[in-house]
Amino acid sequence: MDVSGGQGSAGPLSVLHLVLSFMPPWGGLASKSVNICREQHRLGHRSALWCLDTFAIGPDAEREAARDIDELRVFRGSFPARLGGSAAMTRAAAGEPGARFDVLHQHGLWRAFSRATMRWRARHGRPTVLAPAGTLSDHALGYSPRVKRLALLAYERANLRGASCLQATSTQEADDFRRRGLRNPIALIPSGIPDVWLETAGDAARFRSRYAVSDDRRLVLFLSRLHPKKGVPLLLEAFAGLPSYRRSWTLVVAGGDERGHLTELRARASRLGVDNDVIWTGPLAGEAKRDAYAAAELFVLPSLDDNFGIVVAEALGAGVPVITTHATPWAELIEQDCGWHVPADVDGIRGALREAFARGPLALQAMGSRGRPLVAGKYTWSTIAAQTIALYRWLLGQTPRPPFVFTD
Repeated sequence: MDVSGGQGSAGPLSVLHLVLSFMPPWGGLASKSVNICREQHRLGHRSALWCLDTFAIGPDAEREAARDIDELRVFRGSFPARLGGSAAMTRAAAGEPGARFDVLHQHGLWRAFSRATMRWRARHGRPTVLAPAGTLSDHALGYSPRVKRLALLAYERANLRGASCLQATSTQEADDFRRRGLRNPIALIPSGIPDVWLETAGDAARFRSRYAVSDDRRLVLFLSRLHPKKGVPLLLEAFAGLPSYRRSWTLVVAGGDERGHLTELRARASRLGVDNDVIWTGPLAGEAKRDAYAAAELFVLPSLDDNFGIVVAEALGAGVPVITTHATPWAELIEQDCGWHVPADVDGIRGALREAFARGPLALQAMGSRGRPLVAGKYTWSTIAAQTIALYRWLLGQTPRPPFVFTD
């Protein structure tokens, strides 16, 4: 395949993706960047993923990440490591390795690998797309504000303003861009799930057996990072306030601990007296995650701040109705009658839980089934990758502006 920079051609594109890491501890950005690369490759384009050795990467993890990706490169981070920069990546981006690409797509902000994007843009004069992934919301900016102010001064403000286009996963995130004074074009392209997710099913019995859950217990599932912004304390408070329903419902909390938050959550559950009604599974992936969705009758994401909420799409794709908050962009749950979209507070979540718990299994199954067509039509990686290619072609001057790109 010709990878010499074909801006004037309508043939295959060569796309460079930058992300801090493809490892699970980096959350949704890791899986998003890998999946977009794979789907762009399947569409006939050349996709490359460059990242840093921020997390320990074993050969098995690297082989799995590289599957169906044309190029995966892991660069050594530069001191200090917490800044997330790499002199080697910056040199490669500005040099011959970077010259092979038509477009650069950066996933995530605030780390010094943004310098590689800036050098690539200055050296090669080609389009760059930045996907902040929720990091410009008020809530997100409240974490490590001093570090972010320094990053803005050092490189990120110039990187953002120089981007050919910003990618927002929701209108809510697009509003954040404008409130920060950014006037770049905005591509409204959501996150998604692998197409195969809709074609497979988990084993509810296997999940119940693994965690010794009796058949008479109905399961409500939370599955995400155990980070303060995910709102699990609200969920525990809301669940504790429904003692009559706790006789038949068990809350499953699945996710990896961040910042020691799990210790706080367990202590809160103990104070609320719901210890015996909560199962803490730790992080779930692969078959184990699919089994958790199969066993659940209801999914809850009580986020205080979320630019998308990929687990909502996963739950709907698995046929599970969802409760989530106004802090996520999922008003479609109401429109499609496949869940609840409520205020991000204890009363809002408790009211939705009460209504859901009062419904029988068949009624909840019917709600969940209405979510699958929504996901199949808008939130699969194949659909999303095709949108990114349309965006790149517009930026390269090959096609008219796509309808999901806004310039006002």
